[in-house]
Amino acid sequence: MDEHEAPITYFMNEEEIVLDLLLYKLSEDDKKKLRGLPEEDIQALHTDLGKALREHYRLVDQDNPYVVPGNSYHINYPDRMSLRVIFRAWVRLTGKPLSETTHNLIYNITPTPDPGSYAF
Repeated sequence: MDEHEAPITYFMNEEEIVLDLLLYKLSEDDKKKLRGLPEEDIQALHTDLGKALREHYRLVDQDNPYVVPGNSYHINYPDRMSLRVIFRAWVRLTGKPLSETTHNLIYNITPTPDPGSYAF
């Protein structure tokens, strides 16, 4: 199995499709650069690469049933999804697991605050 293949035990969701397409389209030079980055530097790619992913794969499209554009706390919010794709590409290319801190950043969902619960 090469780096852009993953064992598929179920139907792929949009995030996994975007991840596979990203790994397929990255040049060997870009893959080498991504492999060489330490985990703590990956989040910096979110601005440029993340934006390109969100636009190219229409993750910000209001009609996209796989993303939740209005709720930044939701796991399928476009920014969260593109950041996860970037980190998952790094994991797939390096074979390294994510640190607990990074894993919590990209997978743990903070509940949406209840506006009525604020004390003023």
